[in-house]
Amino acid sequence: MLLDADGLTEYTIKLDGKPVPFTNPLLYDRGMFNFFRPAKDSSDFRLYQFEKPLAPGDSAVIEVNSAVYFKGFQNGLYAGNLLRNGIFFTGGLPGMGYDEDDEIGSPYVRKKAGLPPKKEEEEIAQNNPEGINNLKAGIASDMITMDITVSTAGDQTAVAPGELVKHWNEGGRNYYHYVQDKPGMYAPFAILSARYADLHETINGSHPVDVDIYYHPDHGANVHRFMNAYRDGLKYFESAFGPYPFKNMRLAETSHYGPREASLATLDTYAEYNTWHADFNGPDKFDFAYFNLTRQLAQQWWRFQVAPNRTVGSLVIPEGLSTYSALVMAEKKYGPNNIRWLLQDQVNFYTFIRTRLEDREHPVITANQWFEWGGKAGFVMYGLKDLIGEDNMNAALREFKDAYAFKRTPPYPGANDLYRYLQKHTPDSLQYYLTDTWQKITLYDNKVDDFKAVPTGKGNEYKVTLKVTADKVWIDDKGNDVPAKQMSDYIDIGVFAADSKDKNGQNVTTPLYVKRMKLSDGSHTFSFTVQGKPVRAGIDPYGKLIDRMGGNNFKDLE
Repeated sequence: MLLDADGLTEYTIKLDGKPVPFTNPLLYDRGMFNFFRPAKDSSDFRLYQFEKPLAPGDSAVIEVNSAVYFKGFQNGLYAGNLLRNGIFFTGGLPGMGYDEDDEIGSPYVRKKAGLPPKKEEEEIAQNNPEGINNLKAGIASDMITMDITVSTAGDQTAVAPGELVKHWNEGGRNYYHYVQDKPGMYAPFAILSARYADLHETINGSHPVDVDIYYHPDHGANVHRFMNAYRDGLKYFESAFGPYPFKNMRLAETSHYGPREASLATLDTYAEYNTWHADFNGPDKFDFAYFNLTRQLAQQWWRFQVAPNRTVGSLVIPEGLSTYSALVMAEKKYGPNNIRWLLQDQVNFYTFIRTRLEDREHPVITANQWFEWGGKAGFVMYGLKDLIGEDNMNAALREFKDAYAFKRTPPYPGANDLYRYLQKHTPDSLQYYLTDTWQKITLYDNKVDDFKAVPTGKGNEYKVTLKVTADKVWIDDKGNDVPAKQMSDYIDIGVFAADSKDKNGQNVTTPLYVKRMKLSDGSHTFSFTVQGKPVRAGIDPYGKLIDRMGGNNFKDLE
């Protein structure tokens, strides 16, 4: 059995109460300036050998005793996850199996050392059995059941995934017993401890869910925004994707030295600099506390129910679907006419970075970089919902979830499996959109060429003349444009009055005319009447297509 210490200072393994012997399969020469270390230093890998080999399908109960501590001090930051008031502990268990992350990652260092280029996980083909039969979280990862008891200081609260089944105080220390077994859970796992305040609410959906926000007592400015996100998200995601399977949901504040944000089964974390102190005064300030937390909550469906496999593109499932889910929640909070800037924000990084890539760009179905599997994937799925309708989209996602939720045995799902369910629920007339956004790299260059509006003399009626150009290209393997001369795409055109204010003083888009047209490549002229004074007009006015120059999609009335 090969184990990796994974940051543990020391640990022991026992079987039937007896220590299991091990050898160190990898030794390093002492570093040039490590004068006080041995000439040969062992790596974190240990190879354990049982007295009696385990037969296929057999099992064994192993006892692990581990410790993390520091002698003296180190140069630079260390022990940032073990503060007096703020612990973020990842469980104290060694990793099982070989850890590719310990390999040298720099291609330059590898080349200098005479090593071959490192094969990255994202290169695993979608039909590769090893990739399909293992989880993205790691080859040794699986669905687990959890039963832990943790003690902490008497003035602190220990927070972990799962249901808190017992809490008591003994000898001046607090003890907590957490269980997650029905259903089980997927990695990762962590224990947090700090002097927390707690905002609690029970949210009733398919069953009562206890929701807690654990935060520093002086950092409570936005805790009700977080609770609103959980309340609205739980209700909508249950109706759209199926029941929330756990009894609890928690958000915990972590120290400045922890991860900026993290998602675990039943538990989200935000570092203290992330949103807790954000100023939302002013009616037009976007509530990103709400948006970001609904995105993390969605991962309780799209990572911790449906866990992705290790093949290329599989992170579209947790990252893309969570971004899509958050966009839907923003639509419901602000209205579908008022989130153009938010939709564009999801692809701005993509349109900026794609022209500066050293490596070949991937389409969504084989996305291998964060801006592809996150913002871009979520954006194009939101666009699909707009075309096929929310009910069809939810039906596809619910079927996908039901087919793969809480799988204990392979095969596990990849982006190609999600794509199959979306295909099933997309009409033939709209399959072009799926092909364009998933199988190809597609860019638009739509623009408004001319916009005129004159009064008709009939009250507040105006005659509008709008001239637009529709243009679409596909990007080939060499990065060249391939004009889509035969395009016949559904694209909205719209005319708008001046923005108004809602009851909260927030800007609201005021459409006078919005219609979905089937446009071919080239120039198009439309004439129609509207009730109300127009001030601007646009093609794809709500920004639901990936446009190279989205700024020329609108034109103000001169």
